[in-house]
Amino acid sequence: MGNLKVKLLILFIINNLIINHIKAQEIFDTTFMGEMILLKDVIVTAERTPIQAFQSGRVVKVISRDEIKNVPAHNIDALLEHVLYLDVRQRGASGVQSDINIRGGSFDQTLILLNGINISDPQTGHHNLNLPVDIDDISRIEILGGPAARSFGTNAFGGIINIITEEKNATNAHLRVSSGDFGFFKTGFSLSIPATSFRNYLSASFQSSEGYDKNTDYQIANIFYQNRIEIKSGQIDFQTGLTSRSFGANSFYSPKYPDQYENIRTFFTSIRLDINNTKTNISPYLYWRYNQDQFALFRKNPPEWYKTDNYHLTDVKGCGLDFSRPFQSGTLSGGIDFRYEKILSNVLGEMLPQPVHIPWKDSLMFTRGHTRFHTAIFLDYSTTIRKLYLSTGVMLAYNSDNKSLLSLYPGLDISYRLTETVRWFASVNRSLRLPTFTDLYYNSPVQRGNPDLLAEKAVAIESGIKFNHKNFTGYTSVFSRMGREIIDWVKYPDDSIWVSMNHTEVNVNGFELFIEWKSPETTDKNLSMESVKFGFSYLNPDKKSGEMQSKYSLDVLSHRIDFGIEYKLIAKILANLRLSYRCRAGGYQPFENNNYLSEIKYPDIYIADGKISREFKSFTIYVEATNILNTKYYDNANVPEPGRWIKAGVMLDVLKAVEMF
Repeated sequence: MGNLKVKLLILFIINNLIINHIKAQEIFDTTFMGEMILLKDVIVTAERTPIQAFQSGRVVKVISRDEIKNVPAHNIDALLEHVLYLDVRQRGASGVQSDINIRGGSFDQTLILLNGINISDPQTGHHNLNLPVDIDDISRIEILGGPAARSFGTNAFGGIINIITEEKNATNAHLRVSSGDFGFFKTGFSLSIPATSFRNYLSASFQSSEGYDKNTDYQIANIFYQNRIEIKSGQIDFQTGLTSRSFGANSFYSPKYPDQYENIRTFFTSIRLDINNTKTNISPYLYWRYNQDQFALFRKNPPEWYKTDNYHLTDVKGCGLDFSRPFQSGTLSGGIDFRYEKILSNVLGEMLPQPVHIPWKDSLMFTRGHTRFHTAIFLDYSTTIRKLYLSTGVMLAYNSDNKSLLSLYPGLDISYRLTETVRWFASVNRSLRLPTFTDLYYNSPVQRGNPDLLAEKAVAIESGIKFNHKNFTGYTSVFSRMGREIIDWVKYPDDSIWVSMNHTEVNVNGFELFIEWKSPETTDKNLSMESVKFGFSYLNPDKKSGEMQSKYSLDVLSHRIDFGIEYKLIAKILANLRLSYRCRAGGYQPFENNNYLSEIKYPDIYIADGKISREFKSFTIYVEATNILNTKYYDNANVPEPGRWIKAGVMLDVLKAVEMF
């Protein structure tokens, strides 16, 4: 706590120096005082009450459609890897499976939303990105750094990622084809058909690869449909989708058995009604997520002692109602949410009184299972008092697995407008996360779950400065998360079994700096700089775990430096280059000749990705390269990441192509 107090004191001094400096400018620079600058800012929905990202008392990163289109990334996982405070630990490539960590949290502590609907998996956070959408379907992504339990419940422990799909107002159809190294092939199409009172959007995609290493091949198929109907009192939003993934899982969970394999099917659907013809906006919603998972420790030729693969089925159903009402003094918002989670398995859960047939393997039976139920009621009030914006709220939550039954999640966010282009912000929020079904029950030759796990708890505080001046935007932030009973898989160096347990204490202190410059929107000229980005983040995990090794929660990116540049070349060719330096805390034991060696530190790495694209009237062509430097590295112990990977493709606007002929 001593280090935390010193850092907070330094933060207080820095903030006051900046405030006093800006106030002095306001006093003596009367020209500046009289200038009104109109700022371009987006309304974000990663908080319960929609708000301008610049005004919010939190750090909210918005990845726009233009950035998605230009960044050197072929899937959602790789796209998120370019966000400063996200640590995307990929297993394999092309979105096969990835763990998303926010500000030193674990992958189970990140809440994933699809168009505002919770799509997270209760079995394990490894499945949170089993999304039925492709990167080309996305309109924007909103990322909230830090806890948001008071608005979104237990899963929003470390932060929120809200993926928002296309809402096109014009009829269009696109075809996409790409190919690359390691037998990579991808194709897809999307169709948008709007009418006077409704919009329809349909997309489908398929991709595959032979793999960059032994047992890293994969096949991924997605289909997604979205519909919006305008009614007299508001609108109805419907979405449904299915993703199918089968892949070689080389050393995913243990290097001792590298020939692992996984087959996943995820179905998701939701419907929301927005009623906004009165002063009070009301939004009831329903959703259903259904996930089938088959995991094989041995893809081929299993030994005699291996009895069967692991089969899991998670069934999640939810409903709720949100409301908001503006008053002269501010906006009151709130709601209630119900969520039912069920798992059937042959390894996870308690013994079932009666076995259940596995739907896709009718000759086998589910023998175990577990159900739990969440209820949450939240209330939030936000107001603007001259230059001050304040948002405070609390959530009262009940969970059938939580031994304390009822939990309170209070929080406070504030921001103060120092000038028209600079804001100071601060927040304090409490968060809690229940263990996943894997944390509780998973047992294998190398892992042992713990049914007696407690919920993990934390209090997070943050303060910093945002600026949005003409072509420059950015922020600087200092934060601290004080965690208790943090859940992780740990072991002593000489042991071979990873055990799920509650750490006594895991605190994470950090600092972030991000600056972006964008070219003024003037003439469409060649050989011009379009944008420059720079980011730096620092994390200092303070753990109390003795000699035990951590598998997930303690191996954070302690230092990260990002640099990005977009440059327009001749003939309207756009070049995008991203450079990143990453230093990961902690270490791992290399596995060689069927034995674990002495622990070594994760090596510092340099990653470079690039993309060159050219837009024509009816089509776009591009070439992208990831890991240009061919760096050998591991995001997870003993799971090698791909080396240099080059892909090329074309996107065809079908209607424009037809018009040309």
